[in-house]
Amino acid sequence: MNLHVLESQIRGLRRTADDLFTEFDRSIQPDARPATPDEKDRFEASILVMPILRALAAELSLKAISFKRSGAFEWTHDLRALYDALDDDIRNRIERKAAAKWMDSIQSTLTKHKDDFVGWRYAWEDRPLNTNPNDLDEAVEILMALYEEVEPRAEVTGPDQ
Repeated sequence: MNLHVLESQIRGLRRTADDLFTEFDRSIQPDARPATPDEKDRFEASILVMPILRALAAELSLKAISFKRSGAFEWTHDLRALYDALDDDIRNRIERKAAAKWMDSIQSTLTKHKDDFVGWRYAWEDRPLNTNPNDLDEAVEILMALYEEVEPRAEVTGPDQ
């Protein structure tokens, strides 16, 4: 596994989600001009795609931590299951980082968003969906900060993997 590529994917997903959120935010401003068909498409895309990207970034962050730490990860999209598969030391370090930033528990955030990747991909099925994925992005920020601190297994040496 090439952890350097995985890190780049996570950062790219976050940047793209941020761009989509900016598009959404711009389109709902009181002084926004009437929407063209293209602007309407971009607005809808920002609402429907941004949560998928945030959830995937969270999933990959958890998998990256697990792989860097132990050389394996759970094959699931369930964010809470991925979190629970981390060892106690890592989970405690994650929660301490969140508390230091006055954030909600990462465990509770991941529980709330545990099925977002699947749910938002199938939004047309009228499933109940979380409508504020921004707290998930804050969780990814914490997860990636911890990822940087995790000591890799001996075989995981860096981008040349």
